[in-house]
Amino acid sequence: MEDNKPQAKGDACAPSDMKVEARSQAGKLLLVATNTARQPCTAYGFPYVRFDQDQATTGVGEETKPKEPTKVAPGKSAYAAITPTAADGSGGPGRDAKKISVTFQTPAGDPMQRTPATPALPGNTLHVDDQARATYWLPDEGAALKG
Repeated sequence: MEDNKPQAKGDACAPSDMKVEARSQAGKLLLVATNTARQPCTAYGFPYVRFDQDQATTGVGEETKPKEPTKVAPGKSAYAAITPTAADGSGGPGRDAKKISVTFQTPAGDPMQRTPATPALPGNTLHVDDQARATYWLPDEGAALKG
């Protein structure tokens, strides 16, 4: 894809269509993306998540990939959970992140080239390490928290 061509958004959810919140739940950070637009959209793939000024996004748990992308009706939500640290300590000492940015995907799986959503972190910080992992966007909060 050439940089000067517009990106095909299709029916993909964009930050302008969604209100993204971050909630602390069951030792994870739950991302809740609620469709504020008048038409349905699709939360493709997983959220590209960055903490503070990180160059790389968090990893993703491939085992959480749904059979179909998550369709989000107006007023409804898609959910993704972030496990901020490795339970076994394999992610190193970690650090306290103060900001999170969430980028949605296009139907082709590319990061959407629009301003990412920047929900507030619960408690204003989150301890993360090098093994932080996100789930795919899922239609159910419980499924996301299991991931």
